[in-house]
Amino acid sequence: MGVAKGVTGAYAAWDQMLDELKPGEEYLVLGASWQGQKQEVYDYFIDFHRRRQKKNVKARFLFVPGTRQLVKKHGSSYFPLAQVRFLPKSVYEGMQINIYHNKVLMFVWRKSR
Repeated sequence: MGVAKGVTGAYAAWDQMLDELKPGEEYLVLGASWQGQKQEVYDYFIDFHRRRQKKNVKARFLFVPGTRQLVKKHGSSYFPLAQVRFLPKSVYEGMQINIYHNKVLMFVWRKSR
């Protein structure tokens, strides 16, 4: 895929990942955060995890500190077929890494200028 920018680039990367994963396979997320300040991003995540569950793709998440309430609020949309843990407070929170097959997706979260 190369380098993609913006929310649409992130959506394309996640959608490609889900397309490439087969039922029963798993991906890992380091630094999961429910990033995004817009409702459309939250809506996308809810839809993505519904599609993931329908396809029977498993996930393991290490969420950044300070996300327990969001995880609790949105948990029903992704908990089936997922394991969730939380990183310690001292861990950098500006990057998310997804690992699947022999690929690594790196998301660097920054606010638009």
